[in-house]
Amino acid sequence: MPPDPDIETFVENYIGYLRCSKPLARHFLKQQKFIGNDPGYFERIFRLEKVGELVDFVNAECGTQAVMPRLQTGGPKLDFQGLSEDLQIEILEICRHDIAFQLMPDYWAPYAHLLERDSGAVRGKDMPERQAIGAK
Repeated sequence: MPPDPDIETFVENYIGYLRCSKPLARHFLKQQKFIGNDPGYFERIFRLEKVGELVDFVNAECGTQAVMPRLQTGGPKLDFQGLSEDLQIEILEICRHDIAFQLMPDYWAPYAHLLERDSGAVRGKDMPERQAIGAK
């Protein structure tokens, strides 16, 4: 496996990359590993693409003027819609069981059509369900 793969190579071999890197394997753990399965535990749930709403909420609650800058700016900027449909399907197979899609069905709605083919059969490669490899 190449050490600096393009997105297609990474997705095709992601299990192998997770086995090679504990930090990467932790990054791929389902969110529920960290936050649990009960959305009732939280006062509010914020969408990642609307992180400004989280900052506003924290500042209002705490009486602060905190900022949340984007710290990770390196690497390629990928547009999911710009990827091939087959690659989109493979990516969705990796993350489709994450709690964000269960808690916020509107998160899943734009992608559901890619996996709802032939009465529930998934097009594309058969990929194992996402698992925490190398993480303890």
